[in-house]
Amino acid sequence: MYISVVLPILNMAETVGQQLEALSNQTYTGEWELIVADNGSVDRGRAVCEMWMGIIPRFTIVDASDRRGAAAARNRGVSAAAGSILVFCDADDVVHRRWLEGCASAMRHHDFMAGALDPFSLNGPDVPAWEARALHAAPVALSFKPFALGANMAVSRKAFDAVRGFRDDLMHFEDIDLSWRLQLAGYPLHFEPAAMVAKRYPPDLPGVWRESTRGGTEDVDLYRLFRHHGVELPLGLGPLYSDFRRALTRGSRFRVVVNRRALVAAAARNYSRLVTCLRSPDSLVEKPPSSH
Repeated sequence: MYISVVLPILNMAETVGQQLEALSNQTYTGEWELIVADNGSVDRGRAVCEMWMGIIPRFTIVDASDRRGAAAARNRGVSAAAGSILVFCDADDVVHRRWLEGCASAMRHHDFMAGALDPFSLNGPDVPAWEARALHAAPVALSFKPFALGANMAVSRKAFDAVRGFRDDLMHFEDIDLSWRLQLAGYPLHFEPAAMVAKRYPPDLPGVWRESTRGGTEDVDLYRLFRHHGVELPLGLGPLYSDFRRALTRGSRFRVVVNRRALVAAAARNYSRLVTCLRSPDSLVEKPPSSH
């Protein structure tokens, strides 16, 4: 089993070195290669990667600047890959030492895998409950199906080719889209706790707001793409109330602790869903499913 690890970068000079160091220290002893797909970096990101080319065996950097977006970069990386197993990670995270070993073990028996996400190592203890749950199970979007983040995903080339890879017309949520299309095509998602990645989240509340606002917009787009499969889009005060309750944790008999990150994330996501629908009411009108 030959594994190709695909790592897209775009101006990641500050963090990609930490990820490459982690990749260079993997315990996996089988054959594997690393392909960095440069999506048009203008900082020192590519130069940092080149410094590791003599340290990580079978290391290739490919030009993926012709079309922006992580989806396009990953597809370009796959086109240069030789492996029968495709493994994806991101330049701002840090894989655990046994990560690739866990991926290889899972992919001996499965065509599609989501690895565990460690939300604490790079962010501290103040993380929303749904981020903490990613240590033990694959996340679920819109109460539909679980998905693998592009930060920690493995898929057989057979399955990847069967659904024609990532949709490179998507600038975000391309990993959820691919995950759902794979499962709908008959490739179940396996969760592998041994394949763990330390995930980096926004360091401050404005960053949480921006990321969660984008997530709300993505929810509407996912609904538009998959509603013919039964996906529903929760709107209104009910979902907002439920999310706010999940942001509250009881610290003692008489004290309720507010997780500020969770509270901001819930408000931003629900606000963004509503605003996106109001700005684009046609997104709620039934359309024929995509032929992709």
